[in-house]
Amino acid sequence: MLQKSIKQLKIKFIIIIKLLIDAVFIAVYRLKFNLYALLA
Repeated sequence: MLQKSIKQLKIKFIIIIKLLIDAVFIAVYRLKFNLYALLA
């Protein structure tokens, strides 16, 4: 029973990390895009 809840917590943790990484990639991409737009 305890192991099952730990497994669910790990899955939630992994999902949160993936979402954070995606958010960072999008932010970096937008910053690069804005810089290119300013330089062009």
